[in-house]
Amino acid sequence: MFPYTPRTPNPASWAALEAHVIKINFEAAWSASSGKAGAGLIARNANSEFVGVKCLPFHAESVIMAEAIAGFEGCKLASELGLLEVCFESDSKELMESMKGNIKCGRWNLYPLMSRLRQCNSNFLNFNWAWTSRKNN
Repeated sequence: MFPYTPRTPNPASWAALEAHVIKINFEAAWSASSGKAGAGLIARNANSEFVGVKCLPFHAESVIMAEAIAGFEGCKLASELGLLEVCFESDSKELMESMKGNIKCGRWNLYPLMSRLRQCNSNFLNFNWAWTSRKNN
């Protein structure tokens, strides 16, 4: 993993990483009444230029599960694009803390998906999971 060191100090805007790293921002939306969810993902280079995008509908049992599915889709997008160094960024603090910590201490129902997310990390030379504010995501 590489440290998250944005090139611009302004916390109120999207911040690029090193020139060779691609950032994938992802977001999920979830409806408690129907279980319907959706995710949007965008991959950009250090110049904030578009590299790839993905959006998809799915069902989830909770908002954190929807965020985890969106993160997994981010990993899949990075693999599909053949990326080697990537930063995954989300406004879900719980998911980002789970990805950086011990997933066995998190929610039991997330464990299978979190395990798959961790396995996906092995596809990359360098990766990072970083939290950003909702405004920046």
